[in-house]
Order: sequence, then C-alpha cells, then structure tokens
Amino acid sequence: MAEHPIVQSAKQGDPKAIAYLITHSLQNYGITARASRQGLCLKLLLEAEQMPHQATMVKLVKQGMQKLDVEILQMVKLYGRQLGQPTAGWRHVIELLPQSRHVESPSLASVETSPDLAESQMDSQIDSQSAIQTAPHNGAPEALETLLFQMNDLDPEAMILLPIDPELRLDDLDPDSLILFPVEPLTTGAQEAELADAAQSEPAAADWDASTEQLTQQPPELSSVAVEPSPEPLPEPSPEPSPEPPAGFLPETDSPDSRAVLDSAHLSETNAVRPAKLSQRLTLLLLCLLWLALLTQTLGLTFSLLRAIAFSLYAGLDLSSTNQPFAGLLLAVVQLAGFIFAPFSRLSLGLSLIIGCLTLWWLHRIHASLQNLTGAYPISPKGALLRAALPVYNVWGVGQIWLTLANRLAQLRLRQPSRLIQRLTLWFYLALAAVAGLQAGKLGLFGRLFRTERWAGFFDSFWFEVLRDAAVWTLVLVWLRLVRISWRALRQIHKTRMAPFTLARPQQPRRERPFSLSALLLGGSASLLSLGLFNFLLGLIASLVFLSNGLRPESIFPTFYDSESLLILVLVSSFFCIGLGGCLTAHLAQRSAQRSVWLHALGLGVLITAIGLALRHLPLFPALAELPFWFQTASGLLIIPAALLGCGLRQWFRLL
Repeated sequence: MAEHPIVQSAKQGDPKAIAYLITHSLQNYGITARASRQGLCLKLLLEAEQMPHQATMVKLVKQGMQKLDVEILQMVKLYGRQLGQPTAGWRHVIELLPQSRHVESPSLASVETSPDLAESQMDSQIDSQSAIQTAPHNGAPEALETLLFQMNDLDPEAMILLPIDPELRLDDLDPDSLILFPVEPLTTGAQEAELADAAQSEPAAADWDASTEQLTQQPPELSSVAVEPSPEPLPEPSPEPSPEPPAGFLPETDSPDSRAVLDSAHLSETNAVRPAKLSQRLTLLLLCLLWLALLTQTLGLTFSLLRAIAFSLYAGLDLSSTNQPFAGLLLAVVQLAGFIFAPFSRLSLGLSLIIGCLTLWWLHRIHASLQNLTGAYPISPKGALLRAALPVYNVWGVGQIWLTLANRLAQLRLRQPSRLIQRLTLWFYLALAAVAGLQAGKLGLFGRLFRTERWAGFFDSFWFEVLRDAAVWTLVLVWLRLVRISWRALRQIHKTRMAPFTLARPQQPRRERPFSLSALLLGGSASLLSLGLFNFLLGLIASLVFLSNGLRPESIFPTFYDSESLLILVLVSSFFCIGLGGCLTAHLAQRSAQRSVWLHALGLGVLITAIGLALRHLPLFPALAELPFWFQTASGLLIIPAALLGCGLRQWFRLL
C-alpha cells in the first residue's frame, strides 16, 4: 500500500507536513503545532490554552520522529508555550540519528530545560547526552495509515489531558487542505530575542544554526512557511523519482530572489483559497424571515379552518332559516377574524419573494463555504444557483442540492443530519406536489378529470383553501428545517476542520452600546401585541352587544366606527398598551446611561408612529381609512407621550 502524500512529505523533512501530523493528532486536546526548519534543525512550537505537558509532548514527538526517520534532520528543538504568553514555558532539545546509522542502544537521549535554566547549562547537557537511537520500522503496510504521532503508552501523569480518543486514519486528511493551516509561530519581540540568544549560546548546534531564524508575527489566515536557506549543502537526492508534494507546500530554494517570488506566489495562493467566512448574518436573516413566513401561514391556516368550520355549521344546522343569536354571533366572529387575518395573507406574497431571493444568495454562499471546508465539492456555487433558479429545472435541481449535501455529510460521519436531510427532502417533494396539484386543480389544468359538479364545488369551497394552506404551511416548515439542519452541520464541519488550527482570540471587555436595538424591537412587539389583543376582545364584546340588540352582522363595523364612546375606549387602551411597551423598553435598556433610557422610549414612540402611518396608507388594513379624522389625529399625537410615560414609570419604580 502506497504511503500517504503527507507522510511522504514529512519523511522528506517538510516542516509543514510534520506540524500538520502533530496538530491533527492533538486537535482533540486543543494543542496546535507550528514548525520551521533551519538547515538540519527542526524547531517545533506547541501552543494551547493551558501549558502543554512537557513529558507527554516530548515522548510523543520522539515516537513520531522515530517512525518518520527523516534523514536530513539531526536535531529537534521543542518549545511549549501557553497562548497569550510572550515567552516559552519550557524547552527541550532532541538529537536525531537516521536509521542508516542505527546502532544497538536502548537509550533515547534528550535534553530538558526550563525557563530558569541558564543557556550554558543547557549546552553542556546537550554535549553530555548520547544521541537518540531509532529502531527500524518493519511493520505491515497498514501501519502507515495510522497516525505517526499517538498518545498511547505514555506516563500516567500525562492523563492530566483529556481522555484519549480512538485513533484517526490518514485517509481522513486532505493533502490540499495543508495550505489552510499556518505553521509559523506567532511570537512577540521578547520571544524573538530569547530564541535568538538561545540559538547563539548553543555550540552543539552551531553547524546548523548559522543565523537565527526570524519569526515574524502574521495573521493566522496568512501564516505560511518561511524556509531559510541551509548554510550547509544538503545531501544529494537519490536518483529515484520522489513524489510531488501536496498543493500548497513551499519548495526550498537558496536564491533570495527566487525565494521572494515563491513567497509572494504562496501568499497569493493562500489568499485565493482562504476559507470564506460562514454566512452567519445571512443565515440568521433567512431563518428569521422563514419563521415570520411560518407565523403568517399559521395565522392564515387558522383563519381558513375557522371560516370553513363556521360555514359548515351554518349550513349544516340550517341557521339561516332560524332567528337564533348563535348564527349572528358565528358570522360576527368570522368577519372579525377576517379583518385581523386578511392583511397577513397579503403580506405573505411579498415575504415569499424576499425569501426566494435570499435563499438563492444563501445557497451560493453555503456552497462556497463547503468547497473551502471539504475540498472538491461536487456542486459549485454557480451550479447551485442555477439548479435552484431555473424554472422546471429546479424541480430536479433542488433535490440534487440537498441529496448531495446529505451524501457529503455521511462521508464526513455526520450521519444524523444526513438522514434528516434525506427525509426532509422527501417531505419537501410531497408538499410541493400537493401545492402544485391543488393549484392546478383550482385552475382547471387537469382537463376532464375534475370537471364534474362535485369537484367544481370542492375547488370553490372553504375546505379547499384549508388543504391548500396546510400544504403551503408544510412546505415552509420543511424548508425552514432544511436550512437549520444544513447550517448546524456546516458549523460543525467548520469547528472540526478549522477551529483546532486557529489561535484563540484574546477576550476583550464588552463595550456597552449607547443604544439597544433589541430593547426597542421587543418593546414595540409587546406594545403591538397587547394592543391587538385588547382591540380583538373589545371588538368581540361589542359584536355580542350589537347582535343582542338585533343588529345585522354586516352593520357591526360601521356602527362601531360611529360610536364615539367605543373609540375613546380604544384610545385609552392604546395609550396604556404603548406605555407598557415603553416600560419594557426602559427595563431592557437600563444598563445604558440615564439619558439613553429616555432615548429608547422616544425611539419606541417614533417607531410605532411610523408603523401606524404606514398601515393607514397601505392596502393591508383598508378599514383603518374609514376611521374618523379626529380619532386618527388623536391616536397619532398620543403615541410618543405614552411611550415616555411608560419609561418614566419604570424609572419611578426603580427608586421605590
């Protein structure tokens, strides 16, 4: 069995491949390895949130380097550092001998140092220790597929780390993804000076450390290998053809000009394949709109079901031929429900268009992220856009998008979201077929099949609208779940592939914003919901009173608008509901400055005033245009004072 390309590159002394193998072995423990080579010396920096355990890391690196048997390396300088610290917490020097110079010796010599140990003492220990002897690797070919750096057979004290997970296989590694992982240590000026002094004070490594390596601080996504020219000529390569290194590896060169060209080319390539940021804001916006669409469809389905039941009772009990109060009450409830729910049905059309455009954009961004995270993804971002946007073709294309994602998740061992996406894709097609079939039957596209009186009456009945609204509601719910599950799976892939190789950002103190948009929106929602609920109850009670006095159902709304006492009661209730919203807004914004609380209340009043003016001029609520002029003027002028009064009450309650 052929060796993995990463193992081949590591055996040739590529520091990036060695750092990749170590980081992949330690990713469950949050430890990141960064490497650079200077002549015949390999420098390894191990970083983690907590200081890596020295004895554990030394044994792990020893075992791995023995298995690799890198002939062009004779020394490994191992450093351990805690993230955020300017200097290394411990240092360790390991001398290597290739297998061709193997002698019978059971000892594995190394030098352990601490930050308090003088550099001269470390140099004397290097000279006094014997070289490390490595045993030849005669295992089966399958042994090459296991990780070279393992956490097995280490000291019991090493169990201060997390529990050991099952060994991973090299088949899970993508050689092309190596260009995504920085290997150069991010150091400060203090650590650069310390490492330079340590290199100059080591006479045993003078043959290889002619010049101290300069470690430059770079952003994590632009970090790359800076290979210094070797001061000594490297051994002649064997005549056997060597495999090409994986994409993204920087070849060595002794020419400064050619090295500069390669560095610039490597940086440009790294920028080209840098993983795109996850579209978190776009996804959250799409999910919010889908939840809003599901809410409007739920209200529409509720109204359709209420209307169908009411008219079925009206016709089944023959209430039209009897003078019963229940008949008028039933019609009044249906009319009042229609007055409330009708605007939501008009709103759902425009909302569907916005969701469709955002879904196309979201599919494009998600597939771009999938290509950067998983390598060669079968569907490109433009291909996904065409599959979802082209008419007729999208009937097959949307299913292919979701099933391809399910197959890739199964390959990445995310089986639960893969199975959910497959099931939801089936439900999506069932709901889509139901919506298309009902709409086609309504338009008479089935020809003679449904041209009988029975079917013609069904398509004109209220129960047909119930079925159609239920099918649309199912379609919206399925699409919402597909977006949520795929987004969670993508975040899990991003966390698994990229998080172990990115440095933790230092926590910064949270800034208090002078204005809280969430407090404003929550306060406005509370005001509008309480206002709508109170007016609904008031209208229902007024309808019962009007019907008990013999008023016909179609005359309820004109009579209500002509009653000044009822309109004044609506004004008073609206004033208190808006004041409740102002009190809630002030409570949510109480962490801000004192003047900012009043600013929130003023913003709430302006927001509700703008919503009221928009509803009067939009065709969503045509009945609002029939209200008297004095009522419209008074309601507009009392909104801002009501919000400020609610804020003042909240401030007064705090002083009690």
